[in-house]
Amino acid sequence: MFAFSDIGDMTLFADNVVPAVVQHHGLIDPCSSIRAKITSGKELTLQETTAMRAASIVAAQLVVDCANGPTSEFKAGTTPVNQATLDNFWWYEGKEPELRTIPRLVCKNTLYF
Repeated sequence: MFAFSDIGDMTLFADNVVPAVVQHHGLIDPCSSIRAKITSGKELTLQETTAMRAASIVAAQLVVDCANGPTSEFKAGTTPVNQATLDNFWWYEGKEPELRTIPRLVCKNTLYF
């Protein structure tokens, strides 16, 4: 019932965890004003939050492209590397105790992006 053949075409789910992990790994580097807000736990504007989440999606696609490229060390037959699987990996990584302290994006009154 839930075997979606096109699941690999979806982008990652850019919640508040994934952008924090992506930033932690140095894959995105927000401008100083956004970085200051994130670090201090202040609320970001909708535009700032959208920019951070969109940057996470772009960074994820670059990782996917590299992982699936001709020089990749990934072997055929392993779990496919797409944004959905990468999202799952980063989300769980962000829940590890040592990464739980990474400041997250704050944008109140947001149901979902």
